[in-house]
Amino acid sequence: MAGLTDWDICSRILEKCNLEPTAENIEQLQKLYIKHLPEMLLRCRGYVLAGVREILENLQQRTDVLSLVLTGSVYTS
Repeated sequence: MAGLTDWDICSRILEKCNLEPTAENIEQLQKLYIKHLPEMLLRCRGYVLAGVREILENLQQRTDVLSLVLTGSVYTS
């Protein structure tokens, strides 16, 4: 999925689930993803790469960006 936008990734996920990748379905999938992501991350073991904390701290100050695991390209209004 390298190089794909979150929109494209969500479209492919919906297609794999035999669901129509409409704008409404993609937006609903993104909302569910955002809702369940924190809980799911707590179940995983991992580590933070160098420099990531600083980047996330800078992004936290922005109200127009919501950083996610997919690509980080989901914007909220």
